[in-house]
Amino acid sequence: MSGIIVAGNNTNESGASQLIRPRGIFVDDAETLYVADCKNHRIQRWSNGASSGVTVAGTEVIGNSLTQLESPTAVIVDSNGYIYIAD
Repeated sequence: MSGIIVAGNNTNESGASQLIRPRGIFVDDAETLYVADCKNHRIQRWSNGASSGVTVAGTEVIGNSLTQLESPTAVIVDSNGYIYIAD
């Protein structure tokens, strides 16, 4: 079995497939991967088979408004698709 890199390249960047200090991960029943991207202040999602991530929470800018995250460390998605984030 061989793997395919879909996130990261050992640089500190904020592109769709870049992570800075990723913390918590969650995989749902559809094998969708969610990553708490701590220092990019966001939650990234990779659908099964995707080669690029999508930001589903946060704005890549640290903050405390309803659309911003500071340093997320965990993410869970329930069976209804609601996302719970430890920030």
